[in-house]
Amino acid sequence: MIDWAWAELRRMEWRHERKAPVTHYTADALTRRIYLLHENFGVAYPPRTVNNIYLDSPLHDHFLDNVDGVGTRMKIRLRWYGTFFGEVRQPRLEFKIKKGSLGTKLIYPVTEFKMDETLDARRLRAMFLDSPIPPAWKGFLGGLAPTLLNSYDRQYLATDSSSCRITVDENLRYGRFSLLGGSHLWPVRDSAQVILELKYGQSDRLIAARIARRLPVSFFRNSKYVEGIASVYNSRSF
Repeated sequence: MIDWAWAELRRMEWRHERKAPVTHYTADALTRRIYLLHENFGVAYPPRTVNNIYLDSPLHDHFLDNVDGVGTRMKIRLRWYGTFFGEVRQPRLEFKIKKGSLGTKLIYPVTEFKMDETLDARRLRAMFLDSPIPPAWKGFLGGLAPTLLNSYDRQYLATDSSSCRITVDENLRYGRFSLLGGSHLWPVRDSAQVILELKYGQSDRLIAARIARRLPVSFFRNSKYVEGIASVYNSRSF
């Protein structure tokens, strides 16, 4: 972990995140079951498509840390919402930090761009340099490269107090990022699997435990980045 980042990370809100891969429910059926929990769950945000470009070191350190279950680990992604290809509005760079089951994110706005066949690693680096990202993070990004494309459709639910939130993801799509541009494809589509994620603050562990017991799912350690790399490159190691 980057030692100089901890001062900022200590000021962030940390929350628990538990994931459950599901194959025996569709996303809509699972959402209906959540509404029947009598925990006053409702729509927290309109459904939308989430798009990501993940970045990693030349040795894929972030991928390997997640596979090995390293206690403190990181994922870095360029994220935007809506249509994958075309003009991208309000993109943001996310540094997602995990310590065990606790996670937090540092988020910075990125210069708007067009997602098409001309986007390559060089243009990404130029975008980051032109964006209001702290200089230390910009230096760190200089040693990374885009490794994975990822997109999925997400539903958002939360309790009345918003103390516990659930996201339900479906239609997962993974692809390689062409470092030189020219071809960004979706060689892997996972239409059978739904990913449920339960998110809650440290003071809401008892409420979350009650909700988790009543959900028709089993929680496992899961990472879309790991699953995407393993699927696209047909390997879980390099």
